[in-house]
Amino acid sequence: MRPQSPAKHVRLQIPVGIANTDTTALTGQDGKINVQALESPNPHETYWRLERVDYTGLRDDELMDRLPGRDLGAFQALYDRYSDLVYSVSLRVVADPYVAEDVTQDVFL
Repeated sequence: MRPQSPAKHVRLQIPVGIANTDTTALTGQDGKINVQALESPNPHETYWRLERVDYTGLRDDELMDRLPGRDLGAFQALYDRYSDLVYSVSLRVVADPYVAEDVTQDVFL
């Protein structure tokens, strides 16, 4: 019988601006880590759920399903996939690069 390894405790330092949000995505050395605040029985403590996510491997509908939970990594993946397309179509329609940038930004708001 193999001996059990001791439980690993991870100390997570959350930047100040993130502590006020429910969910965020942090970039780790080996990819994205999704961090979500959970309800705590103690109002003075916050519990966090960590989840390693490969956003590049998710389909568009899976990324869209993650947006209501304020998953910034999912939003970034969608932006990375489609911002160039949105900009190029906008540029063809409005024929002004500055307006096309504004349109692209508005699409992703």
